[in-house]
Amino acid sequence: MAQWYYGNASYFDSCPRGHDCCDGGYDIAYGHWWTDQSCGILPQRGCDNIVRIKDLCKNQSIYVPISTQCSCAGELGSCNGRTRCNGVLEGYSTPILDLTVDLFLLLHGSLSDGRVRFGVYT
Repeated sequence: MAQWYYGNASYFDSCPRGHDCCDGGYDIAYGHWWTDQSCGILPQRGCDNIVRIKDLCKNQSIYVPISTQCSCAGELGSCNGRTRCNGVLEGYSTPILDLTVDLFLLLHGSLSDGRVRFGVYT
């Protein structure tokens, strides 16, 4: 049954062609890595599954296919991370996504916040 999952997302600089199923500028690294489940938040989904992701700071959302898997706990530093919204520090939340710079900019408009509250509908 599909539902919303909440945590934070950041961005990565590059997504090399041929890395898992990474294939473009609007790629997401979905935070369910088979070995650690990225802090146990998101359900297992494979590449090319369409998910809705939403920037909860800017209230912008988009439907995108999962392009690669990540251990967001490892990539973003821990299972707890401070988030920002328009420069204001907020509470801690679990890393669940890593977005390409292009996608982060499309949804958030700026890279300055670094980690932002996101929801994933899957």
